[in-house]
Amino acid sequence: MANTDLRYRRTERFLLEAFGEALEKRALDKITVPSLAAAADINKATFYLHYRDIYDLAEAYAHAIAEERVATMDYLEYYFDDPKQFAACLVEDFEANKEEVTKLGRNGLMRMYLDAFATAMHQRLTRFKPITDDKRSNMMTTFVVHGILSLLPRYGDDTATVVDVAGDALKAIDEYGRAHFGEQTNGGPAPQRAVAAKCQPE
Repeated sequence: MANTDLRYRRTERFLLEAFGEALEKRALDKITVPSLAAAADINKATFYLHYRDIYDLAEAYAHAIAEERVATMDYLEYYFDDPKQFAACLVEDFEANKEEVTKLGRNGLMRMYLDAFATAMHQRLTRFKPITDDKRSNMMTTFVVHGILSLLPRYGDDTATVVDVAGDALKAIDEYGRAHFGEQTNGGPAPQRAVAAKCQPE
């Protein structure tokens, strides 16, 4: 069955929603295929047309949540033009969605979530600025996302300092790129744009 089929995509949505609701109530290893199939109003055989097992669905869920989060990031242009502002917005975004992130983290899904988040973010960034070295740029985006967000669990009570450190790191990365490659390491200088004031750093 092609995944462009309307019924297929609808079942995918139902399964992802049912999984998200189940994950709020119980641990990943306590979620079963029969219970999810019942919640999504499908049979077990249909479930296996979509996913190999619960863990395959869990990975798809982490990716879907990451892509949805990146799609709402209306501050991405700051990544090129104002690194500290970008760091402030990213931290504020994750703090506002802490329950979602905590749910993923306690079930061992955080790494795949952050990887998917970085990949989706990189894809959106390339729309703002053509990338001459896509591999290096993708590595840098992954480094930035994992680096900044790994600070929050340990220093979540001092997000202002997290923003300062992250902003300084992004500026240093940019300066290194200009010195060694003649361009910004995060993909090159972007044209200046008017961006609505949001996520003001403390």
